[in-house]
Amino acid sequence: MAEQLPTDKESMPYTIVVEGNVGAGKSQFMSNFENLKDVEVIYEQVEEWKDHHGINLLDLLYKNKENNFLTFQMKAFMTQLNAHLKKGAKVKIIERSLHSARYCFIENAKKEGIDNVACTLLEDWFEMLVENIPLKIDLIIYLRTSPHIAMARTQGRRRKEEEDLKLEFFDRVHHVHDNWLLRNKFIVPAKVVVINADKYSKELEPEIIKIMRTIKSITKNS
Repeated sequence: MAEQLPTDKESMPYTIVVEGNVGAGKSQFMSNFENLKDVEVIYEQVEEWKDHHGINLLDLLYKNKENNFLTFQMKAFMTQLNAHLKKGAKVKIIERSLHSARYCFIENAKKEGIDNVACTLLEDWFEMLVENIPLKIDLIIYLRTSPHIAMARTQGRRRKEEEDLKLEFFDRVHHVHDNWLLRNKFIVPAKVVVINADKYSKELEPEIIKIMRTIKSITKNS
C-alpha cells in the first residue's frame, strides 16, 4: 500500500540511508539495528521486484538491460519512494534511496550505453519527486567495498538473477558511488559516514556501536 504523502520534512522520522555496491553487505549490516527500540529497518523489496504480478523484473533486467532497464527502475522508484514516505518509528533505516537510483544506477546505465531516452525520462521523474515531495535523509552510511569482494559476496548468496554479473559491473557501480558520495559529483543530501565494508562483520562492531549510540540519543530526545 502506498504511504500518505507528507507535508513537510519535520513530520518524518530521523532517516538513515545505507548505500553501497551490490554485495556490499547492506542487509547484514542493517540487521544489527532490528531490535532497537523505536527503530524501523526497511530493506530493499527484492521479492517484490522478483514477483511483479508474476513477472520477475530483476531477472529481466539482468538478462536484457537495454530493453528492461526503464521498466525495472520505475518499479524500484516505487518501492524506494514507499520506504522514504513510511512513518511510525522515531528512527528509520532504509536500504538505498531514490538518490542512489538517480546518481548511481542511472549513471551506470549511461556508461553501459542504455537508451538515452530511458535515462532522461527517469532523471525527469526523479527531479519531479524531489521537488514536490519532502524526501528526508539525515545520515548516509556508505558501505564502501572493493569490487572483487562485492562480486564474491554476490556470488556467495547464489541469487540466480545475479549469476552472470561480471567484475566490470561491480567496478562501474563502485565508481559511480564514489563519484556521488566521495567526490561530490552530484548533490549529497546529508552527512556521509564511510565504512570500510571489506572487513568481516565482527570487525565492524566499533562502527556499529557508534551508530547505535547516535540512534539511542535520537530516540531518547525525540
